[in-house]
Amino acid sequence: IYAQQNVKNVLDEILTNNQQLKVSVKATERLKVESTIGLLPADPEVEFGYMWGNPVSIGNKKDFSISQRFDFPTVYTSKGKYSRIQQTMADKLYQKTKQEVVSQSLNLMIELIYHNKLKLVLKERFADAKKVSEMTQRMLDHGEVGLLEKDKADLQMMNLQNAVELCLADIKNLELGLKALNGNKQIRFDYKLYPSFLQINNEESVRLIFLHQDAEYLLAKDELLLHEQQIQVSTHEYLPEFSVAYASETILDDKLKGIKAGISIPLWNKRNTIKLSKIALSEAEDQMIRFNQDQEAVWAQLWTQYQSRKNRFKTMGDLLERIIPNKSLLMAFDLGEISLMEYITESSFYYESQDSFLELEKEMYLNAVDIKKVELAL
Repeated sequence: IYAQQNVKNVLDEILTNNQQLKVSVKATERLKVESTIGLLPADPEVEFGYMWGNPVSIGNKKDFSISQRFDFPTVYTSKGKYSRIQQTMADKLYQKTKQEVVSQSLNLMIELIYHNKLKLVLKERFADAKKVSEMTQRMLDHGEVGLLEKDKADLQMMNLQNAVELCLADIKNLELGLKALNGNKQIRFDYKLYPSFLQINNEESVRLIFLHQDAEYLLAKDELLLHEQQIQVSTHEYLPEFSVAYASETILDDKLKGIKAGISIPLWNKRNTIKLSKIALSEAEDQMIRFNQDQEAVWAQLWTQYQSRKNRFKTMGDLLERIIPNKSLLMAFDLGEISLMEYITESSFYYESQDSFLELEKEMYLNAVDIKKVELAL
């Protein structure tokens, strides 16, 4: 429980400090503001003209006008709906980035937990190999073994020492990766237990979240709505535009004032825009079908892998419990019941099995991260 709480705390800290998410927040704000541009009528136009007469007797002419153009009223309502869909898509883009950060963070934490567990195992093996080397030295001093056996014992100890150092270097690199995700702020992470919230028991509930709450799926749905709304916008934009103006004209002491009104005749300026919007919608519908098919295939693959690894993990764990532990081999070698070569061969076989077990456990949890990243990012 302690490990689970702290893994969640580390994840929350990363989601607070991650620079990529901070950039995504600003990008979301920018996209929302951009979506509101162009929703209001065009700016009014003010004109002033001064023309001097020739001959002078006819006087000078002064013209003044202020005009405003309007789209058909339904254009503004349809554009407003279009803008609101764009704003929801901006939120989905942030959610997609959050899913990616959650996945990257948990993958690093799973790797760190695996390497911390491996470090303990390797240090224990190295300690045993050091004891074997010391035992072999005493046996060499008494003439019980030759120099070749002593070299083999030392070689095993050296190989295990190298494995420990390599594991420590990997841990350091993984900690640096976690620090980078945390806005370059240091994180203490030395946990050796995988969090239980990554265990999966109910396939259907997790599957529904994976397929229907994924940010890319929601973006694809909004993309369809956007194209549908674009058809409405294009249809309404094909309707006439209106203009209203106030104008005045002055020549000598004569003044003319009045109002002008106009309407555009939609002939060719917006031609084919509706047709283009319908083609774009059809394309988006086909892409949505392909996306759903791809997601179903990804889910099937991930779930099959997880179930396979989970079953193999349990079977292998039960089997390792029945295998003679390495300590028994060390005792048998110390008592002279087995030779050095028998000890090295048997212990190497046990080491390989234990390594495979730890690797399988890690892969199972990495698989669980891929399956639950959508849920954990909600």
